[in-house]
Amino acid sequence: MRRWQVVIALVFIAGALGGFFCSGLGIFPSHLPAYQFQQEKLTKGLSDLPEPSNRFVTVAKLVTPAVVHITSRGEQRVHDPFAELFGEFFRRRMGPNIVPTTSFGSGVIVDKEGRVLTNSHVVRNAKSVTVKLGDGREFEAEILGGDPPTDLAVLKISGENLPTAEFGDSNKIEVGQWVLAIGNPFGLEQTVTSGIISAKGRADVGIAQFEDFIQTDAAINPGNSGGPLVNMDGEVIGITSAIASNTGGYQGVGFAIPANMARTVMSDIIKHGRVRRGWVGLHMLDMTPQLAKDLGVPYRRGVYVDRAVPESPAAKAGLKEGDVITKASGVELTSARQLRNIIATTGIGKTITLTYSRNGEQKECKPVVATPEAGAEFKGLETETALGMIVTNLTRALATRYGYEGRQGVLVVKVEKDSIAQQAGIELCDLILGINRYRTSNTREFKMLARGVKPGSRATIHVRSGDTVKVLVIR
Repeated sequence: MRRWQVVIALVFIAGALGGFFCSGLGIFPSHLPAYQFQQEKLTKGLSDLPEPSNRFVTVAKLVTPAVVHITSRGEQRVHDPFAELFGEFFRRRMGPNIVPTTSFGSGVIVDKEGRVLTNSHVVRNAKSVTVKLGDGREFEAEILGGDPPTDLAVLKISGENLPTAEFGDSNKIEVGQWVLAIGNPFGLEQTVTSGIISAKGRADVGIAQFEDFIQTDAAINPGNSGGPLVNMDGEVIGITSAIASNTGGYQGVGFAIPANMARTVMSDIIKHGRVRRGWVGLHMLDMTPQLAKDLGVPYRRGVYVDRAVPESPAAKAGLKEGDVITKASGVELTSARQLRNIIATTGIGKTITLTYSRNGEQKECKPVVATPEAGAEFKGLETETALGMIVTNLTRALATRYGYEGRQGVLVVKVEKDSIAQQAGIELCDLILGINRYRTSNTREFKMLARGVKPGSRATIHVRSGDTVKVLVIR
């Protein structure tokens, strides 16, 4: 054997022995915790791995330490048949029938300060929250804030050497890409499942108010809620939220909240304690062939502007009724809900670039996203005031916005404090269907019927609130 071959062999043997003793003794660079050293090694090695199986292993090792098991404890008022039977006296003597509750979910640690991102429904009504890491450590968590409209919440734990996961850009994902879902289904901690991105931009699912879901066929089951959906670069591109299932278990259709939306919500909760949603003052409709036919305009895919609120950012930027918005900051638009989500999650004070068509000509404007003032959405609309509330006519855009498509009535835009309307239980954005069994379809009819209610008398008001119809009594 030649001398250079002997030298190489000795170097190789020394390296192997050094690696053996270091790993066996748990020796890592002194300035790095063991898991962090491992994370850096795994991250550097991702680009060299073939897809999918070996890459799955490395991504799972990289992200799983940051995925936590969440136990939420609270109380719930339950129906008591004895209270119904014996009435108010029984309720007052025995007190409310409240039972303790415990629920479970998942979460992911996203920074060194110990902030944990999860679903709002995982910690709803919680009196205490325990977070358990994969290494066995447990922490009592502080709830920094929750946002039910997006089903997101932020917790905080205090500990040393906490593993973290990195955010990816959910705007760059593509249908067909491999993803991993990591969580604690049925209490089985740090379970990893694989699948692909089945669709993106899913709205009208009926899970949350602001929906722009990533759909995946990675197995998601009860207990996965709040865990990360991860791409093949080991980045969190979504927070798993729900499944579509007839049985309550996995059927190949799961939904995750995009990471970009989650990051914006988390930032607002940390800075302000609540989410400040962007607004530009648009009343919008999905542009469909039927709507184009009804309006007598050429069909073009996008979002139809039914109205720009006077003095709003949209009106100041030049948008007006009849415009069809086709892109928002370069994103192709397919629905009004999609555009509303994009605007809502754009930072307050930032500009958003809207591309629109007017009379066949393509234009562009850049409204500055603002925080809406109370009642700003209804500014400039024809209104009527009576019985302690202010109502407006139900336009097509308002009907779509509040789920009253195909209904007739007037929309409540304000309820006066301590008024008879408030005392009766009428709320903002309820739909008034009629008064004293007489139907109303516009503000003029509402005013006439309200005038018929004499001081000291009693009136019944038929109200639709979402999908619920109720009869309220005004005295």
